Amino acid sequence: MTREAREIPKDAVMTRYMEGESLNSLAQSLGVGKARLRTQPEEWGVPIRGRAELPKLRGPVGWRH
Repeated sequence: MTREAREIPKDAVMTRYMEGESLNSLAQSLGVGKARLRTQPEEWGVPIRGRAELPKLRGPVGWRH
């Protein structure tokens, strides 16, 4: 039995990722492995961010949208 590859919705993933959602969270919600999802933003021309960059997206501590 072979596993069928799930299509990853580029626009939805990129919007959520650029808004600060983690690759772990995205992979879990899409039902794909983090390793597979990790390659996608780079293939789409978006660099993978590190943990240090996340506060820049979310704003100062205690700040909420």
